[in-house]
Amino acid sequence: MNFWKKSKVNSDEYEYLHKRITELSNLITELSAKIATVQSDAANLRGQFNRKLSGIKAGEEKTETESINNPVILPFNGTFR
Repeated sequence: MNFWKKSKVNSDEYEYLHKRITELSNLITELSAKIATVQSDAANLRGQFNRKLSGIKAGEEKTETESINNPVILPFNGTFR
């Protein structure tokens, strides 16, 4: 028996279909919430990663400028060659 070709729907079929539609709707809502959580976590990780990279880059630039501005002073021993 095909549901769509029937002229009448009995209460058991209606109840089953209503329950199934409700289950699927709840599943879709739950999956949407989980996807939003995963997207939020991914954005958070991306931000932390970018912040770390910025910190590493700033640290490298700082050490480079320190070595240029503060050169090592070699002691003079008084002899020339």
